[in-house]
Amino acid sequence: MGREELGRVVNPEALESAAGVRVRLEVEIPTTWLESKILVDLPRRLLCARCEGGGCDTCERKGGVRLPEELVGTQIVAPLPKELGDKLGDAIEVRLPEPFGPDGPVNQLLLRIRRGMAATPGVHRPMRPMTRMRRVRWRDVAVYGAIALIPILAMLSALFVR
Repeated sequence: MGREELGRVVNPEALESAAGVRVRLEVEIPTTWLESKILVDLPRRLLCARCEGGGCDTCERKGGVRLPEELVGTQIVAPLPKELGDKLGDAIEVRLPEPFGPDGPVNQLLLRIRRGMAATPGVHRPMRPMTRMRRVRWRDVAVYGAIALIPILAMLSALFVR
């Protein structure tokens, strides 16, 4: 089994004070999706989280960041805390450091998740793996068939014996 990074312990103050591009994306999900993960297709343009779209030095006064063409539509996995349940008020914010890797154009993605009636376009639930169907064995068919035939034979014998 391969090794996989499940998470990192990070210093929130270090993340908050870190230089680099920080973007925000707001999405809505139905309440039934809580306590799961969501998949988010990233749009071409993301709002600058430092200036909230007003324009700053980090986003070169554009109010947002335009992703390179090869990254548009990249699907990221956003974990939702299991204990969320009814604790989700208006929204929660999940911070994803280096969503495109250490050399990517974005240092942090702040994903604000709100409850809604339907999912925002581009937001999906991961598909559940298909369960394997049990192979039919002829022995089982014969046993269940015989069990089903017993009441039928009993009714027929009751009809014809009279």
